[in-house]
Amino acid sequence: MEITLAEQNTVIQKDVNVYYDELRLNLAWRLSISIAVIFTFLSIFHLKTSTFSFLIELSVVLAAIISMLLLHYSKNFKFSFLTIGSVGIIACGISLLMNQNSSHYAEFLWLQASISIIYFASGKKLGVIYLGLTLVIVILFITYSLNFHIGEIQPLNKLQKLVLIIELSLGFSFNIYLFNIFFKVQKFAYSKLTEVNAQLIKQNTQINQQNHEKTILVKEIYHRVKNNLQIIISLLRIQSSNLDDENTKVAFQEAINKIMSMALIHQKLYQNEKLSNIEFEEYASELIKTILESANLDKEINPNVISEINTISLEALVPIGLIINELTSNSIKHAFGNKVVRPEINLTASYANLSNKNKIKLVYSDNGQWKEFDNQSSNHFGLSLMEDLAEQLDGSMTIEKDEEATRFIFILKNEKEKKKFHSLHLKSYGPSHF
Repeated sequence: MEITLAEQNTVIQKDVNVYYDELRLNLAWRLSISIAVIFTFLSIFHLKTSTFSFLIELSVVLAAIISMLLLHYSKNFKFSFLTIGSVGIIACGISLLMNQNSSHYAEFLWLQASISIIYFASGKKLGVIYLGLTLVIVILFITYSLNFHIGEIQPLNKLQKLVLIIELSLGFSFNIYLFNIFFKVQKFAYSKLTEVNAQLIKQNTQINQQNHEKTILVKEIYHRVKNNLQIIISLLRIQSSNLDDENTKVAFQEAINKIMSMALIHQKLYQNEKLSNIEFEEYASELIKTILESANLDKEINPNVISEINTISLEALVPIGLIINELTSNSIKHAFGNKVVRPEINLTASYANLSNKNKIKLVYSDNGQWKEFDNQSSNHFGLSLMEDLAEQLDGSMTIEKDEEATRFIFILKNEKEKKKFHSLHLKSYGPSHF
């Protein structure tokens, strides 16, 4: 059974965490044992050279023993690290500030080792706190103790020199060991990261290939739908050519125009690189020009389409296309008589509210002189169709008429429908007219 990328990442992250925890548990044991041995050895040497140093190093030995007991009974390596690191910083701080007879060369090495242990065990936040504490200790040492310490320090004898050499060697070795552990963790994490990246590249390649295949398939579907709609248009035109009644021919042409508005959407989707978007201004301009060309008019009508909206959702585009088709068809039939010298159709699309781009405002007008609406205009098929299409998009339609033009204003929702389109409950009124 194939697992997903998220599941693979979870497994890899779990592997890293398990490896990291096992490493820290083993490191806690090794550090506890190493520190107990090292500082037992140093305390024996300092038993003859410095009672103060002996007591300090003995406290570190006790901390290491407590750490081993914690590991044995609870496996709590974090608290073990914290115990060793905290005691190490406190012991070094007391030695720096109160022991005036020591050279203090090794304390700085042990401070560094203690901070590294806390960082490794408890993370950055607690590590920064302890680093700040260490910085305070060093500042206090330089400010209040260093000059007095320089004045009081005595030349080292051979045994003290030997102890110092051993202590410095152990301090350097201990820090190098910690750095080596950190390097191993980083190397393991990098190998896992490389593994994840390789899996990502492989899966992205597969996804891109699948997306390419799906895109070709969907485009082919759009192409076939467009061809099928074109066949329906051709059949309607053939049938229309055999009719004698002009009103019936007009009804056929209006049906053809409605189908063309939908076929044009599928054509644009087939031609576009992005299947989810169609440039609205281009679509609306081409739709109006197609309707005008099919009307075989005696005079040229100039369409002007201006859109502030780049794209409109596919769910909204079909109803809007049918609305534009209905408006254009009725402008051709009812608006332009012999008195109109330069007929124009104007369509503008903008956001109804700039703060909420889910609503669009569609304004359609022409410079023709429309016939007066009769008393039954509310029952006419064209108006009822547009009102119903606007309602499907949770919108509204209003009509404004003055001496210069008749304007149809639509406020429509421009987002994916959350409900299915309801059926058109329209009466049969014959040919479309207002």
